Amino acid sequence: MQRFKAGVPTLTDPYVSIYQGNCLEVMATLPADSVQCVVTSPPYWGLRKYDGEQVIKEWGCAYGLEPTIELYVAHTVEILQAIKRVLRPDGICWFNLGDSYAGSQKGIGQDGKAYGGKKQQTCVGSIGLPVQEWGNLKPKDLCLIPFRVALAAQSDGWYIRSVIIWSKPNPMPESVKDRPTESHEYILMMTKSSKYYFDMEAVREPYQLSYLPRMEYPRYSEFSKGNSGEYAVVNPEYNNTGGRNIRSVWEITTQPFSDAHFATFPEEIPRKCILASTSEKGCCSKCGKPWVRIIQNGLTAHDGQTGSTYEKGTTANRLALLRQAARARGQEYSNESITLGWQPQCSCNAEVVPCTVLDPFGGSGTTSKVAKELNRKSIYIDVSEKYCAMARKRIETVTAPMDLA
Repeated sequence: MQRFKAGVPTLTDPYVSIYQGNCLEVMATLPADSVQCVVTSPPYWGLRKYDGEQVIKEWGCAYGLEPTIELYVAHTVEILQAIKRVLRPDGICWFNLGDSYAGSQKGIGQDGKAYGGKKQQTCVGSIGLPVQEWGNLKPKDLCLIPFRVALAAQSDGWYIRSVIIWSKPNPMPESVKDRPTESHEYILMMTKSSKYYFDMEAVREPYQLSYLPRMEYPRYSEFSKGNSGEYAVVNPEYNNTGGRNIRSVWEITTQPFSDAHFATFPEEIPRKCILASTSEKGCCSKCGKPWVRIIQNGLTAHDGQTGSTYEKGTTANRLALLRQAARARGQEYSNESITLGWQPQCSCNAEVVPCTVLDPFGGSGTTSKVAKELNRKSIYIDVSEKYCAMARKRIETVTAPMDLA
């Protein structure tokens, strides 16, 4: 495996380009506004070790090993600026971050220094900084890293569109006795613009079982009465069999990978992100705009199927009636939508090509593997020679849906 040379990937196939090197240096060689989606999990503060790799250390330290939170956040903002340059105006950046605790001066700190007795030194991962460098943090404080990064990114011009909670049914066990065991991480959904590509149809979730019997009810509760006192009647053909809108809490089991480091992404996370923010059909090879679905909505106007006092054409009022009635039952209403086909957003009349996904902290290659499985191109970057080799081996086993060779 050769180290990064300006603009030259260590692996190129029709779907994946692998670069080994400093992500800031590599991203500087990529064209501006060239990727539709970024899915990545950067080093968390104090929780990554480097084995002599080329690292980002403008502040005299490797990324993730900064002596203060302020430096870690500043470092992250600089990386996000580089990401923003290569991300298209209609693209989305999904940024997974975990949190850290200020050291209790017990255990083994991120600098390898041992604190306390032998029993306490089995605890690894808290930030063992000298007290004078903690600022307003106190021993045992939760550092709130994801929130600090989100606020700094927002101040730097990013739109924070959502904070996804990754809920882990099988979290790492902890021996703590004075707080809950940590069982979640955060995924920041960030955009460059207020308008961007998002394919809700591709990521709809299954309805809860408690919702399904509602389709069989002939009438709603009293909350669905119109001014005439009549109930709204349900027509099952107006229910969306595709599922409900994706939620901001994703319950995803951690996924082991025998060859990888401990922080391996479960494949379902990049799968959701890629499906939501890149077009299944592809994008224009000339201008890069993704193709969009042609949607037929089941409800276009009040057509007499629902008994109420609202006049024909008052679709918004009718939807409000149905949703209000569903909420009163502790359930939900969703309108049916059907994909009829795809259409371009431009008039270039150029070839359609797969969208491109970027992971500047590629690790074991999960994002690129999933992208290839979904017929998307990807750019993988990692500073570690070991991780690049691991990712290459993993990605080469994947057969993409289409042959781009």
